[in-house]
Amino acid sequence: MPRLWALLGRQVKKYTMGDSSSVTEETAEELFSSLCFTLGFALRAAGIPCKTLLTGNLDSLLKKGQGLLSTRVQAVKRLWEMVCRTSPRIQNDFYRDTLCGIGKSFKKYDLYFFADQYPETVDYPLINPVPESQKGILYAEEYLKRLQIENTLLNRFDEKKIIKLLESCVPDYRGMCINLCEQPMINALGRALIGQSIFPLEIGEKERLCLTGILTDGRQENHSRLLSEAARRLCSELHREDASTVSYLDHLCQDFLPRMESALSAGNLSNVFLSFLPENIISSWE
Repeated sequence: MPRLWALLGRQVKKYTMGDSSSVTEETAEELFSSLCFTLGFALRAAGIPCKTLLTGNLDSLLKKGQGLLSTRVQAVKRLWEMVCRTSPRIQNDFYRDTLCGIGKSFKKYDLYFFADQYPETVDYPLINPVPESQKGILYAEEYLKRLQIENTLLNRFDEKKIIKLLESCVPDYRGMCINLCEQPMINALGRALIGQSIFPLEIGEKERLCLTGILTDGRQENHSRLLSEAARRLCSELHREDASTVSYLDHLCQDFLPRMESALSAGNLSNVFLSFLPENIISSWE
């Protein structure tokens, strides 16, 4: 620990550009947290045990970590560019603003003094949120990886059908903080459950009766398995059977399960597996 404190002292001098050897307690804590993040990143990247901090050259390790983070920032920027290119052509203010904010963050991110902090607010919700344990540029990287999975899933479906489904879910889907991918995937799961093509997306009364029959005949403890099997059929039909996509949809299944079982108990699946709204109703909103 004395070695870390000494390193912190050197960081404080760099932060104040030699004008002072002291900063506020809050700033000192932030600088120390950044140091620990950068050193830990360097250790993990090199496969070096944490005990190296007791004897190794911390200044060299810090410099190595900063270099690795700089390289990672450029990789994440390329990932962001790919996500932007593959974004679905469905308007949503929160999606757009979040991507714009991430684009601006590359200039604001301070990997030398506040490496564990992410300078932008990310408002657009994911189906599978990024854990709070992810910090700094690593948070942005993981967020973009998950968003890219959602982009890929959405882009497999007809845009007009997705919009019809979103209008059935939230009329003002353009201005609301909602996930664009969740309801389309839930409806696709429902269609996969009854062995129908996932691409029409709509679930009418006939399909809901089939779903009710399948889910009622199966024991409640089997519902999780049924959804997971449906997710795999969905992935197969989309030709997206990679582990990351399968795992992502499995997470959706487990989150969706309580909602589905609650609706099944109430004898009404119409609020979870949605039908398209009639055109005259949609026109009346415009």
